Amino acid sequence: MSSTLPPQTDSSTQSWLKRNLCPKCSLKRKAWYLASGALLLLAVFLAVGINIVLRGSYGMLEQRGAEEAARRIERCLVMELDSLERSARDYAVWTDTWSAVARSSLEYANVNMGASAFTNLHLHAFLLFHLDGRLSLGRVYDSDLAQLSPAAAAEWEPLFGPWARMVSNDHPRDVRRGLVRHDQRLLIFAILPITKDDGAGTVNGALVQARVLDQGVLAQWRDVTGLQLSMREPDRDGSRPWTERYRSIVVDENTLEIQVPLRLGDESIGSVITATVPREIQQQRQHALHWFYVMLVVLVAAALVLIVQLLHSLVLARLQSLYDGIRRVRDTSDLSVRFPCAGDDEVARLAQAANHMLEALEQSESARKMDERERDMLKSQLQQAQKMEAIGTMAGGIAHDFNNLLSGILCTAGLMRLDLPEGHPLLEHINRIELAGTSASTLIRQMLTFSRVQPVKFEKVRLGDVVSDVLQLLRAGLPRTIELRFRNEAVEDTVQADVSQLQQVIMNFATNSSHAMAGMPNGEFCVTISEVGLPDPARPETAHLPPGPYVRMDVADTGGGIPIEILDRIFDPFFTTKPVGTGTGLGLAVVHGIVAKHHGSVGVESEPGKGTHFYIHLPKVPSPKRADSGTTPSSTPLVPVCIRVLLVDDDHLVRETIARGLKRMGHEVTPVPSGDAALKILEDEHQEFDLLLSDQLMPGMTGLQLGERAAALRPGLPMVLMSGFAASLNEETVLSKGFQALLMKPVTMDQLRLILLALQSRHS
Repeated sequence: MSSTLPPQTDSSTQSWLKRNLCPKCSLKRKAWYLASGALLLLAVFLAVGINIVLRGSYGMLEQRGAEEAARRIERCLVMELDSLERSARDYAVWTDTWSAVARSSLEYANVNMGASAFTNLHLHAFLLFHLDGRLSLGRVYDSDLAQLSPAAAAEWEPLFGPWARMVSNDHPRDVRRGLVRHDQRLLIFAILPITKDDGAGTVNGALVQARVLDQGVLAQWRDVTGLQLSMREPDRDGSRPWTERYRSIVVDENTLEIQVPLRLGDESIGSVITATVPREIQQQRQHALHWFYVMLVVLVAAALVLIVQLLHSLVLARLQSLYDGIRRVRDTSDLSVRFPCAGDDEVARLAQAANHMLEALEQSESARKMDERERDMLKSQLQQAQKMEAIGTMAGGIAHDFNNLLSGILCTAGLMRLDLPEGHPLLEHINRIELAGTSASTLIRQMLTFSRVQPVKFEKVRLGDVVSDVLQLLRAGLPRTIELRFRNEAVEDTVQADVSQLQQVIMNFATNSSHAMAGMPNGEFCVTISEVGLPDPARPETAHLPPGPYVRMDVADTGGGIPIEILDRIFDPFFTTKPVGTGTGLGLAVVHGIVAKHHGSVGVESEPGKGTHFYIHLPKVPSPKRADSGTTPSSTPLVPVCIRVLLVDDDHLVRETIARGLKRMGHEVTPVPSGDAALKILEDEHQEFDLLLSDQLMPGMTGLQLGERAAALRPGLPMVLMSGFAASLNEETVLSKGFQALLMKPVTMDQLRLILLALQSRHS
C-alpha cells in the first residue's frame, strides 16, 4: 500500500511480531488474537490494580478494626485500674486506716481485711506501708484456694516498698497504679497516700490494693468488648521485643489475632492480651473481588465480541472485498474492475489507491498492447527491409557481372557497326542487339534502384515518373494474365516525397491486386494520375486535409473485391484474410502509414465481384526549374589525336573488347588485369599515358584506391572510373577523388567516344 501508513513499531519488535504472531493465520484470526490478548492484558491489569486497591483499602479498614479492638482492651485495663483505684481510695482516705498504719492494728485488719472484702472487691492483696517502705499491715487472699493469709514483709516489701517510699506530703493526692508480675501472677495495683478523711494531718503511709489479672477478669472484659480474649506469653525467645502499641497477626484467611502488650509505664512486662476476631472485612473483600472478576470476565467477553464484530464490519469485511476483487483481477486479468471506496478512512484510501493502480495498469496494458502491435509491425518491416537489403546485395553482385557481360555485348556490337558500311543488312540486327542490351541495362538499374536500402529523403519528384519506373519493373514479375495500364492526366504531378517509399506503396498495391486476381483468366491493374482540388465532398477520407491543390493517384484492379463487413479493417496492422503463412497483414497498413507521413490520405471503394479502387491524395508542390540545356557541342571537326590509354579491368572480355574498340578509334591502349599491374607500369617513368580508365570492383585494389596512388605517381593524369554496381558510389564522390568522370556499365562505344572527344578537345 502506497498510501500513508500508521506509525510503525521499531524494526526489532516488528520483525518479532511478523515471525511469531501466527504468520500463516488469516487477518480475522489475528484480529481475534490481538483483541483477546489486549483485553486479557487489560483485564489482568485491572484485576491486579483492583486487588491492590481493595487490599490496601480493606487492609486499612481491617487495621482500623484491629486498632479499635486494641483500644477496647486498653480501655478495659484502664477501667479495671480505675475500679481498683476507687476501691483503694475508699480505704486510703480514712482516719481508721491512718490510725491503723501507725500501730499496725490487727483489729483494723480483722474488720476491713476479711475474706468477704477480698472476694467482694476481687482483691488479691491489701497492704499498708509506712512511708519508709516497711510493711505495716497486710493480708493476701488466694482465690484458687479460698485462703486468706497475712502478708509477708520479705515478699511484699521488695515489690511495693519503693513505691511506698515515693509517697510524700507534697503530693497527698498522688496515685500510683500499674501492672506487676508476682509469683507467676500478673497483678494490677493501685498505691495511694493514707490520709485522714477530713484532710487534717499529714500523710501517714501508703495503701496498696492488688488484683490478679486472670480469666475471671478477662471474662468481664469479654462481656464489655465483645471480643474473645485470652492472655499468654509472646516471643518467648525474646527475638521480637515489643515496641509497638499492639500487634495484628493474621492467623488464617478468616481469623485475625490482636495482641495488646501489658506495660508498666513504657516497659512491657512480658504478657499480652490477645483478642481473636473474624476477618469480616477480608471476607467482604474476597466477596467483592469475586463479583468483580465475574463482571470483568463478562465485560471482557462482551467487549471482545463487540470489538471483533466492529473490526470485521469496518475493516476486515472491506479488506476481504478488496482481496476478492484483486483475486478476480488476477484470475481474469480484467483491469476494468473497480472497488467501492466510500468514506475517508485508511481502507477507503486503500481502495482508491487500488483503483488508481488498476486504472494506471489498464492504461499501461493498453499502451503495451499498442506498443507490441507497433513493435510487431516494425519487426515485420525490419524483416522486409532486411530481405530487400539481402536482395539488393545479391542483385548488386549479379548486376556487376551482368553489366560486364552487357559491356562486352554492346562494345562488340559497336565494333561490328564500325566494320560494316552504311546500308548493310546486318546493321539492323546490330541495332536490335544494342536496343536489347540497353533495355537490359535499364531494367537492371531500375531493379537496383528499387532494392537499394536508403535513408528516408523527401524531395520533389514527379509522381508519373515514379509510377512508370515501378510498372516497368512489375511487368517482369506479374503474371502474364494481368494487364498493366498507366494514364497520367496531370500536367504538373510534382510531390514532396521519398521515392523508395512511393515505390513501396505501388508495389504493395500491385502485390495485393495480383493475389486478388490469382486464378482469373485475365485481369487488369490500372494506375491513373490526375490533378484535383480539396475539399472534395465525394472523398470523405480527405476531410482532415487542408484545402489546396493535390495530386491524386487512382489504383484499381478487377479482382474479387473486399467484403463490406471488413472494409473498415483492411488498414489495421496484421489484419489479413489470407491463409496462414501467405500474408502478414502489413501491406495496406504500411501503405496507410507511408501516405500519412506524406501528409496525404488513402481511401477505398470495393464491391465483391467488381474489384477494388484505392484513392491516394498527396499535396502538390511546384515543379523544380529545369536547367537550360546550353549550347550544343561544336560541330567543327576535331583534329584526330592519338590518346595513350592505360585500361585496368579484371574481366577479360570487357578488357579485350574495350581495348579493341579504343584501338579501332586510333588510340594506344595498354590493358592490364589489376591495380597492382597498373601501378608497376605507372612507376616506369619512360611510359607516358594520357588517360587512366579503370574498373571499380577488382580483386586486391579498387579503382578509387588505384586512382589515389596513381595521382601520387602521375599528378595531373586524367582518370575515368567505370563501375557495374555503384551501391556506395556517386558522381560527387568520384570527382572528389580526382577522377574526371564516372561511367556506369555497360559501357558502349559511343560513351567511350564522347569521353575521348572531350579529352581530345582538351589537348587541342
